[in-house]
Amino acid sequence: FPSHDTNTLAIANTAGYLANTGPLYAWGYNGTGQLGDGTTVNKSSPTLIQASSFISVSAGDVHSAAVFGTTGRIWGDNTYGQLGDGTTVSKSAWNAGGTGGFANLACGIYHTAGISTARVLYAWGDNTYGQLGFGDTVSRSGLSIVASVNTSSFNHVAAGLYNTYAVTILGRILSTGTNAHGQIGDGTNTGKIS
Repeated sequence: FPSHDTNTLAIANTAGYLANTGPLYAWGYNGTGQLGDGTTVNKSSPTLIQASSFISVSAGDVHSAAVFGTTGRIWGDNTYGQLGDGTTVSKSAWNAGGTGGFANLACGIYHTAGISTARVLYAWGDNTYGQLGFGDTVSRSGLSIVASVNTSSFNHVAAGLYNTYAVTILGRILSTGTNAHGQIGDGTNTGKIS
């Protein structure tokens, strides 16, 4: 049930209590096509976007992402390359583009991070605060492996406005990005870029 300040995405559980897949619903602000229905019309109630089974969703401020099978789908605003397709062309339909091999995707305000099915950490989009974890502040519009920390051992990824958090299969948490309020959790207020 990921929600952002302006929009919400939800996977309906239609197959019973233990099912972890279902159809995708979305509602709220849709000015950049982040609801995924192919329009930029706001929705004030849950709207069926796709009846097929999704396993995870993430709502960013101006873009959204979901895992459909093992295909990562990302849509909405692409000003900073956060859709990961190597362009800055926005897309308003959930299935306008995608990339295979993802287990988990997370949207920040203008960036996206993902864990592949091979447990490799990827990040792309805006990198003004080093939130992609590459050790620099260069934005990237294509899927990029976070090589400085990659050991093919990541289990989960989450994104804040200007942060990325990844958890290894051994439970180690990696945090990058802005840290003005201590959100990295290292006992300081100093941002980290890797």
